[in-house]
Amino acid sequence: MLTKTGVLSMVSRQRQRQAGFTLIELMIAILVGTFLIGGVIAVFMGTYRSNVEDLRITHLNQELRGTMALITRDLKRAGYDSDAIQNVISNNLPISAFTELNT
Repeated sequence: MLTKTGVLSMVSRQRQRQAGFTLIELMIAILVGTFLIGGVIAVFMGTYRSNVEDLRITHLNQELRGTMALITRDLKRAGYDSDAIQNVISNNLPISAFTELNT
């Protein structure tokens, strides 16, 4: 017949043989893992949004550069010359330019 100490010793031997995690330990590990995955996803999404915004800004800058090149080309075709304004301001415009306009 088993005595009280005999039963306790059997129970303690069974616990020693069992290896693994308890349910609480597994739940805590899942919770910690969930927080870590959430943090990684948050960092990824922040980086993704920043990259999208940088691409939009770059695209806008390229469009603005192209538009400025178009405007500059059209102004040059229309006869605008930035050096001509400088010459008028500094009075270096040759007299022949005024006589050509009057005739």
